[in-house]
This record gives sequence, structure tokens and C-alpha cells, in this order.
Amino acid sequence: MARDESEIPALDELERRGRTNGVPGLRRLRSKEIVEIEPHCVGTAALHSPATGIVDFSKVAEALAHDVRAGGATVAPNSGVSGISTTSTRIALRHARGETYARYTVFCAGGSSDRLAVMGGAPADPRIVPFRGAYRRVDPQRRDLVKGLIYPAPEPDLPFLGVHLTRHIDGEVSLGPTALLPARRLRSTLAWPCT
Repeated sequence: MARDESEIPALDELERRGRTNGVPGLRRLRSKEIVEIEPHCVGTAALHSPATGIVDFSKVAEALAHDVRAGGATVAPNSGVSGISTTSTRIALRHARGETYARYTVFCAGGSSDRLAVMGGAPADPRIVPFRGAYRRVDPQRRDLVKGLIYPAPEPDLPFLGVHLTRHIDGEVSLGPTALLPARRLRSTLAWPCT
């Protein structure tokens, strides 16, 4: 959402990217239309993306692991990767449980994804600059003030989503995040070798 005219160019760019990527149902809202969707929001303009939503990632990951296992592959969660070597036909992963050979590997490594990519032969850039964000829960008596997801127009000079409001699957509403540079990166690297 653009709070004032100065944020319209950032909203224009976000809309351009959304249309380029085929975001279904994306539409530009004028000030008066914003309150039809989010009655307690005030802004100059906004983008409404009715197909955007929140998921329970742990449930998505569990379903993916189930499908992978059902297809005959092995899933090895919580396996910190210490090395990767590749040939034209397979990937060898050295990890906390030994070594696994696979044709394909799905890495779930968060802030360590760039390090795993380099281990696998990718260039060192781009690098991840980790930030830690904290969210606050909106008081249960005030949750009805937020109907969906409310994000500010992006600030091109900052690599953050900005402070936003999120209505979760369970009805909770969160506000945040803060953006703090952590003292160090978490060292854990996780992989699910799919053989």
C-alpha cells in the first residue's frame, strides 16, 4: 500500500512485476477502494492480490516429504551437510548421518542456503545477509481490524518487506518484523536427499 504520492513509483514497479509473473486477480486500488477490502486502512493507492495467502510451512513440508517417500525416494531431515560433491549423474552429500548419494537434492537451509549453493558449485554471489525479525501478536480483541495481509509499498533502498500486518490461518494477527543484524549466522544446514 502506498501511504502517499511519493510511494506510487514503488507500487507501480511491484504491479509491473506481479503482472509479468502472472499473479492472478491482481488489481490496483484507489484510496476509496482500499477501505472496501481493509476498512481500517488508509492510503493513497494499493495492490490487491486475492490469491495471495498464508500457509503452514511445516504442513507443506510434511506433505512434500510424504509424496517424496511415496515415490520411492529417501527423506533425511535434520542432516547437517558438511560437504557436497557432484558428478554428471549424481550428488554426494556428506552429512551428520554419513553420506548419501542422490540424483536430486532439495535443500531447506534458510540463511545457510548460499553456503550450500557454493558447496554444490554455484558462484559465491549473491550472498545472504541474515537479519532476525521479531513479530508481535495483535491483541485478540483487535484482530477484527485486519482482514488479510497488509504490506507497505517497498522501499527500493532497503532489502526488507517493511513492517506489515498478517492474518494467519488460525486467526492470529501479527505485526512486524523488526530487522536486527544477528551476531552470527546459525551453523545448521539441512538437506533432504531424494534418491
